[in-house]
Amino acid sequence: QAIYRWRGGDVQMFLELLSNKKFNQTQINTNSLPTNYRSLDNIVEFNNTFIKEAIESIADLNYRSFYKESFYQKIIILLVEKLKFILLKIRWIQFIFKKL
Repeated sequence: QAIYRWRGGDVQMFLELLSNKKFNQTQINTNSLPTNYRSLDNIVEFNNTFIKEAIESIADLNYRSFYKESFYQKIIILLVEKLKFILLKIRWIQFIFKKL
């Protein structure tokens, strides 16, 4: 979460890390994790669409290219996972009502 500027993060650190492939004189390898297994498909679709449009408002071309290369996430639609998510929400709601 350190990449978020509103939390005091410095995107320049990530840009340098990607271009130099080093951290404190140590060679690093980077891996892309393009598939989102944690969020529902409509959330991933919204984020992909929103970020794609928002990228165009970034004035700094280095920042813009960083986000263009890394923002898109693939969607995995797993019915079983959706059902698990729905069941967890139902259990959470039941738990809350028991506490009331």
